[in-house]
Amino acid sequence: MVMTDESSKADRDDQGRIICYNCLAENHPHADFCEHCGTPLSSLSTIDPIKRIAATGDTWRKAASSPSKRIVLIGMWLIFAPPLLFFVLSLFAFVSEGDRSDNPGALLKTLVGMVVVCLYGLILVKVTQNYIRRKRAAANDECEGEEL
Repeated sequence: MVMTDESSKADRDDQGRIICYNCLAENHPHADFCEHCGTPLSSLSTIDPIKRIAATGDTWRKAASSPSKRIVLIGMWLIFAPPLLFFVLSLFAFVSEGDRSDNPGALLKTLVGMVVVCLYGLILVKVTQNYIRRKRAAANDECEGEEL
């Protein structure tokens, strides 16, 4: 049986197109990530070490940008709060001990600790603000719906 160019092209288009579950965009059959929003589409995106980094980044980005569920907020606090507390206590102990001129590596550790504290703190603040903002917006929408 010989297929015409039009029928084989139609089969290729209908066959194997992947629909992104996040944005509902159609993607190439062999795509590991959505071409529109970057969401992981295949199991290879979590097996390949380099692609796994991108998949993990996508997860953190979504959790930080729009946590709509309380469990996401709690999870982010459980992940980031203990290391944040550890670094804050370590920095406090380091600063309270006084002069560190005899140990040049201590200054580097302090700077790294300060960066981690700022980064983790900003992540937690952003996640919490977004969660509160979404809850307030949902409550306002619900109130407006009842008035109509």
